Amino acid sequence: MKARVQRLAAIGSVQPEERELAGLVSGILYVLGGITLALFLVLPGVAPEHPGALLTIAGVCCLWGASSMFLIDWGRAPSWLIQLSSALALVAIAAAVASSGGAMSPAWIYLFFVAVFAAYFYRHSVAIGYLLACAAVHSLPLLYDGRSAHDSFIAQFAIAGAGILRLEHEGEAVVMGSWADHEGGRHEPGRVVTISSGGDVDQALRTNLPVRIDRHPPESPVVALGWLSSIVVPVHVAGRTWGVSDDPRRRA
Repeated sequence: MKARVQRLAAIGSVQPEERELAGLVSGILYVLGGITLALFLVLPGVAPEHPGALLTIAGVCCLWGASSMFLIDWGRAPSWLIQLSSALALVAIAAAVASSGGAMSPAWIYLFFVAVFAAYFYRHSVAIGYLLACAAVHSLPLLYDGRSAHDSFIAQFAIAGAGILRLEHEGEAVVMGSWADHEGGRHEPGRVVTISSGGDVDQALRTNLPVRIDRHPPESPVVALGWLSSIVVPVHVAGRTWGVSDDPRRRA
């Protein structure tokens, strides 16, 4: 039993040589998330329903992030601690969404932090688990916020698919994790895909900006997977473009 637990822990842990970097990046993301979350109180168009709870979440995130950056020796810390930090980030995001508008909250954007972190530092099987967990957290307001019951909102809010791709060579990317709500709507993790010239991924990489395509041409590989539109966001790690996050929105 002990050996089995150790094997499971090894599968889910960050590689020893990357633990310090993972702890530092995690801390930076927590602090960045905490600071920007606190700004929800003054941003136009955002009306937090529970400002006290929102500030508490922001403060805890900043405190844990600063501890991760300056106090914790990640080289000696237990391997499960970074996993706990990632898991608690999902809890904090779910609480932030509930405190800042539920179905209409912009706090869901922090799920990209978790997804990108997991895709970079964890093994494929673990990263996919985090991707699915992000999808679950993103959909939680459907359970408690009546505004999400409207068909027009569900069409915009509910995740129908998602993917994380890492740049491999010029013109190619590796699928690190993917999910779709229908059969044949995704590429399997580990598959090398060609980046189509002029496509959404190509545009995001060339401009270093998010790209939204409302209607792909019929010959697009995105349409071949069963999607009509998509949003692609470039992912930057350590000052360089690491890959992209792809979020298809409507089925063809």
